[in-house]
Amino acid sequence: MEATKVYVDERDGDWILSLTPSEPSRLASIRHLEADVRDGSSPFLTWVEVEEGVFYWDAQSKAYVNAEKGRQAGLRRSNPVSVILFNLGAWIFIFGLLYAIVESDGRLPQLFLLAAASFTVGMLVVGLAEVIRLLQKIADKD
Repeated sequence: MEATKVYVDERDGDWILSLTPSEPSRLASIRHLEADVRDGSSPFLTWVEVEEGVFYWDAQSKAYVNAEKGRQAGLRRSNPVSVILFNLGAWIFIFGLLYAIVESDGRLPQLFLLAAASFTVGMLVVGLAEVIRLLQKIADKD
């Protein structure tokens, strides 16, 4: 995605953001851009290039995020242990239900008991995977 360059022009001790460079001008600071976007004096831009680098708007945190740091965090976010445990939990659901159908021989109480047991164990494994994923997300915050 192409980032829009945002410039700052300093006039009479005040700074004015613009999308076109003028003499003398320099790239704006992300601090200036966020302040202007919050008070409504500048348009909202999804991808911007400013003095500190390229930033994108993160709707979840409602702030501009450095694109390089965001990309690195996205690469680190998927913890392989969490993915393996989540998949294991899904397989426990599937095979537990199949085992319950095969072993119950049409007896409904046994079918429900085996299905409930596989659901419970599968949900515990999926829950553990979610805990690990959330801990990884906390660890990745800079």
